[in-house]
Amino acid sequence: MNKKELLLLCKVFYFVSLLFSNSFENLEFVRIDNRQYTDFHKVNFSYDVKEKINPITQEVLLSLEENDNNTLYSNHILTDNEKEIFLTYFELMPKALKDAFITNVYSIYFLDGMHYGAMTELVYDENFNKYCIIYFNSETLKKSLNDWMEYRDNSIFLQISEDNKFSIDCSSDYLGILHTLIHETCHVIDYIYNVTLLQNLEKSNEFTVSWNDYTLPNKNFRNKDLMKTDFYELGNKIKVNKGKKLLRFLKTTSFSSLYGAKNIADDFAETVTYYIFYNQLQLDYKINYVEKGIIKESYTWSENRNIEKLYSLCQLITGI
Repeated sequence: MNKKELLLLCKVFYFVSLLFSNSFENLEFVRIDNRQYTDFHKVNFSYDVKEKINPITQEVLLSLEENDNNTLYSNHILTDNEKEIFLTYFELMPKALKDAFITNVYSIYFLDGMHYGAMTELVYDENFNKYCIIYFNSETLKKSLNDWMEYRDNSIFLQISEDNKFSIDCSSDYLGILHTLIHETCHVIDYIYNVTLLQNLEKSNEFTVSWNDYTLPNKNFRNKDLMKTDFYELGNKIKVNKGKKLLRFLKTTSFSSLYGAKNIADDFAETVTYYIFYNQLQLDYKINYVEKGIIKESYTWSENRNIEKLYSLCQLITGI
């Protein structure tokens, strides 16, 4: 057995042991896949944010396409202006998030052809140290924050029109990358430091008490319509006339958004993101249900008093 074969065998035994360990992070993210090893990405780790932006290799791209069942992906090479936009938005994050990003993100890629906004996944080096890879949708560098979030929030519906849909009132001055960058950095913090680890009761916190499992809220926070649907192009859809009831349901929960009500990791990431929006950038997430051109129901993040119990943890994580 040569050195390479021995290393591969060690990795297999390592991941098998993790599957039986109660101390490991959300098992949803455990996949024995070449894409989860840093050496497969063929990039060097850097503490310089600019140097974390890399072209995706064909091998990684094919692996991601297979994982997502999508053959439309292609590498997006940032223009000088797009790179400057990304770096500018990076500086808008609180120092705690910037530090977490610099220390724990191994590489980031921008892709064309993605249906969703971004994805963060764990990777491991030869010593089994944890890092994160982030895949960004290049469209978030082009669409306004309002337009991008409107696209996301309406993606649960079978069919929408200008007169029948969710509309978003957050900001038309910022781009969608503001949300995806902060949201994904929150995932980095979560995955590296096990914030939403359900298996370890000693680490229970304000987020974990709302969840029975990774995708199953406790019985007080379940909605049959929302549980039947999926965001983006990832699954089932429901009729747009469910929108009013969904927003009324959201007001009774501690979830920051309908998107965050789908799993515990996004619950955490959405709440911390909107906490930063509101407390550092003076932005508020507001979603309206429009029926026949008239707003029939609205939900505003800052008005949801159920979320206030999460503020102390948000403050601890963000430093603001």
